[in-house]
Amino acid sequence: EPAPSAPAATAPATPPPSPAAVRAGQEGPDIDLEWTDTAVGAPRRGASVCTTLRGPGAPGSPTVCIRGGRPMVAVRRRTGGVVVLDARVRRTSATSVAAAVAASDLGLRAGAIRLRLVTTPGRPVVGSGTGTLTWRPVVRTGCTRAGAGQVFHGPRNLRRIALSFDDGPSSATPAVLSLLARYDAHATFFVLGQAAGGKPGALRDVIAAGNTLGDHSWAHGRFPGAADMNAAKQRIAAISGYTPCLYRPPYGLTNGRVVADANSLGMTSVMWSTDTNDWRRRGAADIARQALRAVPGDIVLMHDGGGPRGQTVDALRVVLPTWRARGIEVVTVEDLLGYAPTYRVD
Repeated sequence: EPAPSAPAATAPATPPPSPAAVRAGQEGPDIDLEWTDTAVGAPRRGASVCTTLRGPGAPGSPTVCIRGGRPMVAVRRRTGGVVVLDARVRRTSATSVAAAVAASDLGLRAGAIRLRLVTTPGRPVVGSGTGTLTWRPVVRTGCTRAGAGQVFHGPRNLRRIALSFDDGPSSATPAVLSLLARYDAHATFFVLGQAAGGKPGALRDVIAAGNTLGDHSWAHGRFPGAADMNAAKQRIAAISGYTPCLYRPPYGLTNGRVVADANSLGMTSVMWSTDTNDWRRRGAADIARQALRAVPGDIVLMHDGGGPRGQTVDALRVVLPTWRARGIEVVTVEDLLGYAPTYRVD
């Protein structure tokens, strides 16, 4: 009788595709993306999961990816290139990981956003992992002061410079805003209360462009008191919807009482460490030369009001691209100091 034949070898079973999903929510100005993968949890070292976002203002449908091992969030665009984002990454469960990303970094605007899980490298994925999110407009409403009662500069360890403008708003303010936007720069505008009412649209444009507003007293008097400071602060807030947490004393005249009054109103007294002396109107070249002496951590003083400011505008056409070429990020005073912004979601 013939011996029984050996059982045929069977190929190992292919593991089934793992269910995966993506969810999104809004946290103020941030979009909070959460990826869930029941097979392996958060992405392993060398692997990544990605989500494509399609919606208003999302140029080229940006794709946001999170890489395992060393958490990192990056965005890929159809136009090419990968940009690593400043994002908060956290594990939300054994099978999920989340990241909060600034919607502005993705170019998103208010409206319906469609999400699609596009890949988990090296493994099949069940379905398309789709989701939706209705993005609501976000308005910056102020900031929360912290630390010293008076400052002259910010931290020196980052390649950042804070740009500030005094005595506005004026007819020069729109030109300043246009140049800031062109070079992806931001600034703090220290506004006079009595000037604010004459150009309410300018104040709202400052905030809409991602800049901030500070209190520069009501009428540029010497050593104004708390009532004067507060009147200007309330006028700025009523017009713009933004409540300042920074105060700059007129002429830079300060003492213990000025600092204490500003602090009592929830504002830090802000001086400067680089003065362009643009108010002297010695020419755009001289103003630019003074500004370009600034080093990381400096607060730079310029003016968008208080007189003709054509020379200041012309100087910015040199200063802003030069700073960018040097790898300097031009930010608001609040951002330089690390003050937490406050927001309203409409």
